[in-house]
Formats: sequence, structure tokens, C-alpha cells
Amino acid sequence: MRLRPHAAAVAALVLFGATATACSPKEADQDVAPPPSQSGSPSSDTPPAPVGDPREVVETAMAASMKASSYTMTVTTSKVEVTISIDYGSKTMSMLVDGTVDGDTVKGEVRVVDGKGYLNFTDPTGGVDTGGQWLAMAPEDVAEDDPFTVIKTIFDAGDLLGPDAQVTAESPGVYKITPAGKTFDLPEFFTELTDPGASEFQATELRLGVGADGLVSTMELTDAKGAKTLVSMSNYGIPVKVDKPADSEIMGG
Repeated sequence: MRLRPHAAAVAALVLFGATATACSPKEADQDVAPPPSQSGSPSSDTPPAPVGDPREVVETAMAASMKASSYTMTVTTSKVEVTISIDYGSKTMSMLVDGTVDGDTVKGEVRVVDGKGYLNFTDPTGGVDTGGQWLAMAPEDVAEDDPFTVIKTIFDAGDLLGPDAQVTAESPGVYKITPAGKTFDLPEFFTELTDPGASEFQATELRLGVGADGLVSTMELTDAKGAKTLVSMSNYGIPVKVDKPADSEIMGG
């Protein structure tokens, strides 16, 4: 079964090979803040920034974040907020989507438990409404675009920075990154989330926050039109518990 949701559902459904309609984000009214602690709870004092060559600090932080056993990733645009809690050890994931698109409230959740995906979504504009119940996704659809492989690609420094991107320390724990070309080469899943239907998300500037623990805390991307998308990381290493929906709540269950 293939659904065609609106932009807010893209982050969830692109992982299962579904398609999406276009919706460009506007500026998210948030700036890169001093990095939070590893637990995700901001400190009252600015934590000490990692010391070293800016590019080396960024590459080391991205490599360490990619290897993390679990974390929560929150992606914010002016229209939607997507919160992904993922545990690579137990292979469980929850993805919450909440926003307003074209005047319609778009809200839903995707869960992955034991290799199976479950979708509970309401999107009037996109014509998707599971009526408060859960739609079971076939295991092969989950495996086709494995979220446990796809999501961590946002931390691939080799692809994101390339050999020639300029990295400068802008403030304690915050690094400004300018691509060698006109735009960054972002992962496909992130492109679909921020600007579905586009050939690529035209991010021309990136500010990356690194916490005192040496892990990525924030990523603020600015596109060619000046719009911003903010990625906030938290709860590194904290196990994620996701429950399978009750059989009575699953369509056809």
C-alpha cells in the first residue's frame, strides 16, 4: 500500500519508500544556542567548548555521534516539528510529527518495533487519515529504506563537508561551515523532510554545535532563500522504549 502524504508526513513515510508532495519550509525562529549536555538538559553555564582545529573538532563530533547507540533528533521548520527517538541496539524507533500546513493540522506518529512499522497519521491536505488507528507497514517496506541505516547519514562528515568546506569557530562550541560549492550535499531523507519533491535542499550555510561531551548538539541549516531548519540532538546513549500498538488499535488487526 502506498500513501501520498503532505510534507509533515514525509519524514516518516520516506523511510518506507512512500512519495510526498512539495512544501518548502520558512525560517524557523530559533538560533543555535550554546550546546546542551549529553542528557539534553541545558546547563545554566555555557559548557566548555572542545579544543582543537575547528574542522577536526567537527569531524570528530560527527563521527562520535554517528556511532551513538541511541539519541533523540528534533527537526524544526516554521511549519512542522519532527522528533525521532531511535535506538540502534534494540532496533526501535518512534517518530512524532506535529505542525500546520496550508491551515490544516498535521499530526502523527510512526513506530518501528521488531522490524515492523506502524503509522498513525492525520493530514487533511494530503488526504491521509488513519482515524486514530495504526496502519501496519510490511517488514519489507521498513527494510527497503532501513531507518537504522538512513537516519545516521546526517552525521557523515565525508559527504557533508567534503575535503574543501570551510570550518570556523564562531563562538564557544558553535562552528560555522561554508560549503566549497554553492550548497551542501545533504542525505536524501533530510532533503525529503525539509523540502519534499525538490532535487536537493539548497542549504548554503551550516552552523553546528558541539557539546562538552564531544557530540553534535545542534545543526542549523540556512537555505538559498534564507530559510532555516534546526536540528537539535539530545538523550545520547539513553535507551529508547517503543511499544507495539495493541492489536485492537491496528487496522485489520
